[in-house]
Amino acid sequence: MTLIRAIGKGLCAALITALAFFGGFVFSVISVAVSVAISVGGIFFIAFICVAAANSGDEDKRD
Repeated sequence: MTLIRAIGKGLCAALITALAFFGGFVFSVISVAVSVAISVGGIFFIAFICVAAANSGDEDKRD
C-alpha cells in the first residue's frame, strides 16, 4: 500500500511539474505571439497613419 501511495505521489508530482512546464511554455509562446502581433500591428498602424496623412496632404494641395 505504501508503495502504491509513493508511486501515486510521484505521479502527481510529475503531472504537476509537466503541467506547470507546459503551461509556462504555452504562456511564453502566447506572450511572444502577442508581442509580435503588437509590434507588427504597430508598424502597420504607423504606416497607415503616414499613408493617410500623405493622402490627405495631397488632397489639400489639389484644392
